[in-house]
Amino acid sequence: MTYSAVNSKRLVQSLTKQKAVLAILAMFLLMLFFDTKFYTAYNFLSILRDASINVIIAFGVTLAVICGGCDLSVGSVMCMSGILAVQMINGGTDMGLAIVLAVAAGAVVGFVNGFLVVHQRTEPFIITLGVGMLLKGVSQQLTDAHPVSCKNPLFMKIANGKLFGSIPNLAVIMVVLGILVYLLLRFTSYGRNCYAIGGDYDVAKYSGINVIRTKWIAFILSGAAAAIAGVLLSSKLNTGSSIYGDDTALMVNCGVVIGGTSFSGGVGGVLQSFVGLMVLQFLTNCMNMLGIAPYVQQVLQGTVIVAILWLDCFGIKRKKEAVCGRRGRRRRAPPSGPPAKGPEAPWNPHKRDMQKEGLRLRAFLRCTYASGSRLHLPLAWGQGEIISPCGGPGATPPASLRLRLSSTRASFRV
Repeated sequence: MTYSAVNSKRLVQSLTKQKAVLAILAMFLLMLFFDTKFYTAYNFLSILRDASINVIIAFGVTLAVICGGCDLSVGSVMCMSGILAVQMINGGTDMGLAIVLAVAAGAVVGFVNGFLVVHQRTEPFIITLGVGMLLKGVSQQLTDAHPVSCKNPLFMKIANGKLFGSIPNLAVIMVVLGILVYLLLRFTSYGRNCYAIGGDYDVAKYSGINVIRTKWIAFILSGAAAAIAGVLLSSKLNTGSSIYGDDTALMVNCGVVIGGTSFSGGVGGVLQSFVGLMVLQFLTNCMNMLGIAPYVQQVLQGTVIVAILWLDCFGIKRKKEAVCGRRGRRRRAPPSGPPAKGPEAPWNPHKRDMQKEGLRLRAFLRCTYASGSRLHLPLAWGQGEIISPCGGPGATPPASLRLRLSSTRASFRV
């Protein structure tokens, strides 16, 4: 098989793993049978422009979700930041300073969310939902539940302008921010720490990662991204209103999960979130071009979302079952030699807990190996102590350490 054939096969496999990509391809194929203006550059640019606001919010939400959290206050942050920017500009504040202060206000809300979630160990789903409700009330108080128009005509040109006369500024800003967040997650230690925290919070903590600061920054960036989106939305409509963002938080978080970023944390990225939001935007665009009634559109949107998530979960489940089946068949293979004689080793019901404890203490034990002293660490499930091995002064720990359980003869390797 040639090199190009191998690359093509890998590309096809990676695309088929993403159910969101398959959904977009299915919509492209479906629109071939209808006489519409779907396959035009103007329509595709309009889709990017309309999706850019939610995609920018999704970039920040992705950071929080990868760290094992979620942010349902982004819709209200977007609404409040747009109102603050418009009111400060109307009050005589310099436009650039007003935008910076509005984005800073969103970052402050993210700071509060991070404090409540990370420091106070509260449930992020409930806390961010409550903060969002609070900010929605603040927005209504600021505007007296009436839209506020911006008096500066330059503010409207920020979101409605076009680069080279054809590319919307919103799409350009979305791409730039997406690249920055992608580089942050892909090529910095902070991004790697986010994935480690989402994968296993305790392992990341025992490995020396500042889990509080890392997760806190994720919520701050999520709030700042929502504030940027709010300023751009107010610039696009030249109006700040308290009715904006009622369904934004749910749609953004749903799009992030559709793209492949898991709510359990440690999985996903910017590209996946972008694809997930584009599925929803392409679906809306197709239904509008086909003249489908609005209430039917909601039914179809819900059906597509449930179908994509179910197919993803079903694929993951089948993959796990296949792996476990192969391992089981290997374990049940008959031995090549005669059966061993003698009493069987006693069954250890705590083997899985021992392995989990050893994994969480791996980094700590390896750091203390070179001290030349033994450590007696009580196990969380109360079955004796883990007795760590000891090296010598300046000794280099081996690739794996075997720990011994003091209450039994069992041992396991970390």
